[in-house]
Amino acid sequence: MKKFIIFIFLCISFSSTKVFAMTLAECNIISSTLNADFPLKIDAKTTVMSSVCLNKKRYIYLGYLMRLEVNNSKISQDYLKLMKSYQLNFWCTEPEQLKLLKLLGINYSYVNLKGEFMGETIFTIKDCP
Repeated sequence: MKKFIIFIFLCISFSSTKVFAMTLAECNIISSTLNADFPLKIDAKTTVMSSVCLNKKRYIYLGYLMRLEVNNSKISQDYLKLMKSYQLNFWCTEPEQLKLLKLLGINYSYVNLKGEFMGETIFTIKDCP
């Protein structure tokens, strides 16, 4: 994890501080570094499987594929709203994460044990309170 934080800091240091200023190539470097440590168990039911960079609506998003250890094919909108509030709190208040959020958007996609898509949360710096 320390390696990840140092790497993110270096990437941010060499990038512009303009919102959404990271290129797809720069994002892919971060994603490749993150993927070296994945899969990563977050808690009893959640594992980060991989990351990928996405070019959506003229913005670059760092996407995370999250596996939930459930057999359901759906998760509730209430659960997604709760996850998004936790994610926003983390990304908008932790100083190093906030620097990265100023450069790109974040996309969490959730799949079940069968690999079926269950839902996603997407946000940018504009969503911070």
